[in-house]
Amino acid sequence: MLSQKGLRGISILLSKRIDSTKIKVMTVMKRLFSAPVLVGGLAALAAIALAAFVLVYQTRQQELGGAASSANVQIGGAFEMQDQFGNTVTQASFPDKFKLVYFGYSFCPDVCPTDLYILGQAMASLEETAPELANQVQPVFVTVDPGRDRPEVLKEFVVNFHDRMIGLSGDDQATASMAKAYRIYYNLNEPDADGDYLVDHSALTYLMGPDGLYRTHFGHGSDPEKMAETIRKIIRADRG
Repeated sequence: MLSQKGLRGISILLSKRIDSTKIKVMTVMKRLFSAPVLVGGLAALAAIALAAFVLVYQTRQQELGGAASSANVQIGGAFEMQDQFGNTVTQASFPDKFKLVYFGYSFCPDVCPTDLYILGQAMASLEETAPELANQVQPVFVTVDPGRDRPEVLKEFVVNFHDRMIGLSGDDQATASMAKAYRIYYNLNEPDADGDYLVDHSALTYLMGPDGLYRTHFGHGSDPEKMAETIRKIIRADRG
């Protein structure tokens, strides 16, 4: 069995700077390691540690209530994807604009449509109250299901939420690389008898600055008016 010392070490590592969720991590670890670690257990240990980290991360996001300071947060980075029109898009494609970035997939039954609708409503509020600021924001949808979300699929999908939204897709490697840079978790589940499947993924909308750096994020089900107000404040503060 895993030693108590090893268990404690993993728990401390995962819960560093997230004190309010330490007990949850310890509980998960104790349950998972109540049986002997068999041959090949290192791979299982890595998977379990990742699962526990995701639990802590998601709990912390809920505690933050959607928005967070950008201090010391390293989110974003270089990427090369394709938009719904077949154009190559990189982190430098919109040098003068803020980006509202959401990762999901078009076959998502509930979470993605809800969050993208909210994003669209926040943009509509911004366009009504501060059109000069709204023009400085580019909505971006990134699929984590490139096998089904081809450019032609995304073209029909993103227009439902905002007329300026772009839909990005790439091969498996490009998708994984961009998701990693943006700290996005996703996992394609096994297909059912009809070949259909769901994708587990983080549900966050990032506001990225013209410099490509993280400004803040909004959690699932955020209030669009509050979202628009936060965006207004950040853009005005950035522009001085």
